[in-house]
Amino acid sequence: MRAVKKVSLEIRCEAGGRAIITWGAISPALQGVPVVVEITDEKGQTFLLYTDSDAAGHFSANTVQLQRRMELGKYSVQAFATAGGPAAEAQSDVIVVVVKT
Repeated sequence: MRAVKKVSLEIRCEAGGRAIITWGAISPALQGVPVVVEITDEKGQTFLLYTDSDAAGHFSANTVQLQRRMELGKYSVQAFATAGGPAAEAQSDVIVVVVKT
């Protein structure tokens, strides 16, 4: 029986210009892993951003992809690996970000 390597997914997040920007990494580095970034506002409305990891396991996404300005307020942000294989079920911690004027 072989041990399964644990894959972790970490993100960082900031708000600026009425947009939310996220970036992170999958560790150990895995290329081409589909990642969904889930952003939830204070009213419970959810926005999804889609991206893939690069050769170093890094990924980034931002709400400019949604072609909308985010309302002012607090948002919860979490990333999920959406593929099977070694990255299956990997998810980041939830980060709270505030969109200000």
